[in-house]
Amino acid sequence: MERNSSFFAGIVLCDCQKILNDVFADYAQRQQKLFEVYYWLLKYYVSRCSFAEAMRITSYTDILIGRQKKDIVISTSLVVDFTRVQAQVASLWYVMGDYQSAVTFCFKAVNVARNCNAGLEGQVELLSVTAKILVFKKHFALALKCIRFALALVLRHPHLEVLLFSVLSDFTECLLKSDSVDMALDVSILLLSRAEQYYGRNSLHGAQAKFVYARAAFEYLHDFYGFYRIGRMDYMQTQYFCNKYAHAAAEFNRLNLDEENHQRLYSDLLEGQLEVERAIVARKEPERLHEILKRHRHAIEKFENLKANNAHSAEAYHSLGELYKLLKEYHMAEAMYGAAIAIKRKVYGCDTPEESLTLGRLAELHLKMLKNPAKALSLYQKCLQIGRPRRPDSFSDVLLGCTFWSGTAVPDSSLENCIFPTDTYRLLIVLVPLPRRHIIVGP
Repeated sequence: MERNSSFFAGIVLCDCQKILNDVFADYAQRQQKLFEVYYWLLKYYVSRCSFAEAMRITSYTDILIGRQKKDIVISTSLVVDFTRVQAQVASLWYVMGDYQSAVTFCFKAVNVARNCNAGLEGQVELLSVTAKILVFKKHFALALKCIRFALALVLRHPHLEVLLFSVLSDFTECLLKSDSVDMALDVSILLLSRAEQYYGRNSLHGAQAKFVYARAAFEYLHDFYGFYRIGRMDYMQTQYFCNKYAHAAAEFNRLNLDEENHQRLYSDLLEGQLEVERAIVARKEPERLHEILKRHRHAIEKFENLKANNAHSAEAYHSLGELYKLLKEYHMAEAMYGAAIAIKRKVYGCDTPEESLTLGRLAELHLKMLKNPAKALSLYQKCLQIGRPRRPDSFSDVLLGCTFWSGTAVPDSSLENCIFPTDTYRLLIVLVPLPRRHIIVGP
């Protein structure tokens, strides 16, 4: 599995399951080995984004854990397996976009690990998923401490080297979601070089690393206003590498993964978003936009087959709103933004920075396309109410400052406020200074 021979790994794991009853006569020892097999099966299915199969395994592990707690005294080695299995189940729910269920299983894993000394592998996996849960709960500083501690454990112990790829991937995600996008870009470059060195260029891990880098670069360029932070040449180079690796990841996944695989869906959506950006610049064909639209609908259908309300569906609805806006179907765009906001409120809770991002796009739609400035102003005020108390350094506020007011916004040199070319409405928005910074733009 660690060398990306996933086909043979699946065969071997199925064989392990079949021979358990014949080899191990002792009940406790057989249960111990069964936990190990289920743990690796979970890891196998999650790594390939085969969530339906992974969900079937979790139902078995829940039954086994219940039996073990009733029938036998739990040994130290068995508790380690409990910790790793529960942490893996929490990771499964997290990548599926059901963060509340991920929190539940993360608490279970923490409780088990607290009652007995977990092994180093279990500690690293538990720290990684805990960090992602803490980001979801908006405890950003504590989340980064957790993931850095996991990284320190991996680097300190050579036998944990196989976990470095997953820890760096989780580190990038934590940095992205805590608004440290520039640092996330640097870590994703390290992840990409590590994947190519350890797994090879044409591997599933290599494709995952390319996707992680492309997503970090996309957020840096389009949501974090990288143009204000780096020079023009560095910006163009970052854009080039973003397009290159997003296309490479999507191409590999289309050739090697089936249509139901979520990793393929994620890479297709990202590639579609980048193609939309290029279509805006070149004023290109609407037929291509309709094809990307179809791809988004397919992704939403697959996401909702597993869970009605999840974070991935919310992001896909948000992207659909952008597409309909480009196609000049403004009322459909408004409906898509509304669906994204409704799902985000169920996943993240009310009045969250994630909600404010979509509210900002909806406000721009009302202002520029639907010609409803009063509604736009109320939405902008709502964004400020959400963003200011919770994350004063969040780039969700920056989105507001660069929105148009029936024309072109004219920010002053220090970006401390935005002056609009009309005296009917004037909005004072205090923004975070954006110092220029030289970054490593690509591998």
